Amino acid sequence: MRLALLSSPWPSAAEASSSFLRTASMPPLISFSAAPLRFEVPSEDSVEVVLSAGARIAGRIIGLEEREIPLLTLLASGPAGVSREATIDSAAHYVLQGMPPGAWSLRASVLGRSRIAEASIVIESDAADARLDVTFEPGLTLGGVIAIGGSPIAAATVTLLTGNSVPAGIDRTDQDGRFELNGLERGSYIVTVSSFEADLEWSQPCTLTAEREDLQLDITVSRLVGKTVDSSSGLPLGGSFVVLQAMDLQQSISLRPLSANSDSEGGFSFLRVPVGEYSVVAARDGFEPAQTNLSVRPGPLTEIAVPMTPIKAQTP
Repeated sequence: MRLALLSSPWPSAAEASSSFLRTASMPPLISFSAAPLRFEVPSEDSVEVVLSAGARIAGRIIGLEEREIPLLTLLASGPAGVSREATIDSAAHYVLQGMPPGAWSLRASVLGRSRIAEASIVIESDAADARLDVTFEPGLTLGGVIAIGGSPIAAATVTLLTGNSVPAGIDRTDQDGRFELNGLERGSYIVTVSSFEADLEWSQPCTLTAEREDLQLDITVSRLVGKTVDSSSGLPLGGSFVVLQAMDLQQSISLRPLSANSDSEGGFSFLRVPVGEYSVVAARDGFEPAQTNLSVRPGPLTEIAVPMTPIKAQTP
C-alpha cells in the first residue's frame, strides 16, 4: 500500500507546492483513519490515498483605525468543531491555511474593545483558494474635549466602558485635550478620564444615540486639605492613614480611592478632587477607625477635620 501526502497537515504557502511519499507494508486486514475518511484494505490490493492540504482563505479586514490593527484577532469556526486562527499582517490582510470543506464562520475582534465583525463562507470539496473580506461597520462616534477648570488636559486616557466594564473604546487626548472614539454601538456607557500628570481619575455616565456625539467635559476640582485629631484632647495625630472614597460611583467622581499619610501635625491633602460626595476614612494604631462624610464644592480649597477616638484599654 502506498500513502501519498501532498503536504504536511497544516502547510505554509511555501510548503503547499512540495510533496513526499511514504510507503508502509500493511497486515492482511487493516483500518486506516485520516479524518474524515476510514476504510479497510485487503492485503492483496494496492491503494494510493492522496490527502489534500485543505483550502486557503485570504482577505482583508476593513473598517479599522491603523492603531487597532496590532490588536486584531480573527478566529474561524468550521465543521465538526474545527477552528483556526488567522495570520494577520500590518495592513490587516489575513490568511487561513488548511481549511477542510464545509461551512466556516469568521469572527474578528479588537483586543480590549467590544468591536466585533463577522463573515461566513462555504468551502467546496475541490476548492484550493477562496477570498473573503471581513468588514467592521462604521458605528457611532464619540468625540470632545477634556479640560480642568477651563485648561485642556493633554495625554489623558479616555476610556468608554460598557455596563459590564468592557472597554468599547480607548483614546488619548492631544495637546488641545481632544479625543475621538469610533465604531461604537448605541447604548449606555461610562466615560472615564485618567491622567497621571494631572493626578486625576474621573468618570461620568454617557448615552450614545446619534451618529456623532460631542462631549465637552470641563472637570471642576478643588484642593482638599484635612487634619486628623484626637477627639478627646483635640491634639493633631500624625502618622494616620487616610483614604478618600467617592460615595456615588455613578456620578462624576474619582474612580479609585485616593490615599495619603498625615504628617507630624496631622495634616493631609489631595490636590485635585472632582466636585462630588465623598467619605474620608482614617486609621491609626491605638485609635478606632474614623469616617467623616463631606461634599467637595467648586472653589480653590475644601477643609475638613477627622476626629479619632482612642481605643479604651482592656481591664484584666
